Amino acid sequence: VLALWGMSVPRSPLAAVLGLVFHRLRLRFMGLRFEERAPDAVPREVRARIDAVYAVAIGLSIVDVVVSACMQARHLVLALRLGDTFQVMRAASLEASHLSSRGGPETPRERELFAIVQRLAEQGEDGESRQAFFQAKSGIRFFLRGRWKEAREVLDAAYARFPNNRGGSHSNAYLFSLYSLVFLGDFVELAQRQAHLLADAEQRGDIYTAVNLRVGYPNLAWLAADDVNAARRHAALAREAMATWRGSSSSGFLVQHWEVMLAEAQIELYAGEPARAYERLARDAKALKKSFLHQVQFLRAGTAYLRARCAVALAVSAGSGVAASSAASLQSRATLLDEAAALGHRLEREAMAWTAPLASLVAAAVANARGDRSTAATHLRAAIDRAIAADMALFAVAGDFALGRLIGGGEGQRLEAEARAWMTNQAIEDPERMVALFVPGLWRG
Repeated sequence: VLALWGMSVPRSPLAAVLGLVFHRLRLRFMGLRFEERAPDAVPREVRARIDAVYAVAIGLSIVDVVVSACMQARHLVLALRLGDTFQVMRAASLEASHLSSRGGPETPRERELFAIVQRLAEQGEDGESRQAFFQAKSGIRFFLRGRWKEAREVLDAAYARFPNNRGGSHSNAYLFSLYSLVFLGDFVELAQRQAHLLADAEQRGDIYTAVNLRVGYPNLAWLAADDVNAARRHAALAREAMATWRGSSSSGFLVQHWEVMLAEAQIELYAGEPARAYERLARDAKALKKSFLHQVQFLRAGTAYLRARCAVALAVSAGSGVAASSAASLQSRATLLDEAAALGHRLEREAMAWTAPLASLVAAAVANARGDRSTAATHLRAAIDRAIAADMALFAVAGDFALGRLIGGGEGQRLEAEARAWMTNQAIEDPERMVALFVPGLWRG
């Protein structure tokens, strides 16, 4: 489609990064000023050219993030030059979402872009659908900054008036709302929504949505039900579906490949196979690095937390006499714990409310594996407080359970019992396995 308009997609991750830098420099030079024009005042063929770039930018937004960001910056340049208020609103909204994916506090540039979006969302006869689009993008921005509760509320409300539309940005809104449930710890709602959305996607032949529902964090729904076989089966189905996708990516390693990696490594951790989990991450390490997906904070921090958990679990299994695999023979126990500690420090440096409890859980697991139970308890208490502040209930409860086991006595028994009751209420069938997944190690006083 782009070729019809004399355009193309970057052929490599490096080309996409260079293109992104070029187009954002153009935006800095030209600014965000534009002459407003009603959509019907713009020639259809000119609007179609910009629509083509928009389709690529949003279509790859959670598939090939770097290419999407490059095409999106180009999309915003074209939209501002034309001045079509609807297209400017879409382009400014997508650009703000890409900027928020880098993490850190909201920038003046983002606020400037969303001021434009908010103003234009209220114009035109299609104001209701514009407002829905604006809400959806706001919800995704909340999600990318770990504001799970706000993300869920805004995303659920965004397209409530359009229940029959499941494509485009609607699809991503449903997915991000589902992802928020994992961090909020609402596993009952997660299982119900996932089953409904997956059945709907399969009925419509929507492979993209089905893949995203089977892997990544949604795959935890089957682990919560203690159904490891189902978790493996759905990850395999996602792999099969992705094998049918023809090469549209510059990197060859998409967000969905990352989601498969996450799901399969977590399945192995839950199943008590840390060596396999560690090896699973090593298999994709080079492709992940080449993809530039680490530019997205959510993926970067999620990878660090996963690698740290795998390293601690493998170190603990090696130290407890479990038969060593090839991965264990290559890495000494001390080296594995040093690796996990470094990843925990990396999470701390992300300086976000949602990464802080992950950093503390990693620090606690490392200290415990090294036999420093006092320091482990201190980090667990910090993790619990930080998780509560970030609306990350499951992580707080996992910390409670581990702390209860660690300190023992009356307080320890109470913490463990309360954690078990919470997980049972959320239909988590095996609390001990779930805790070991998020804060690995032998927790005993």
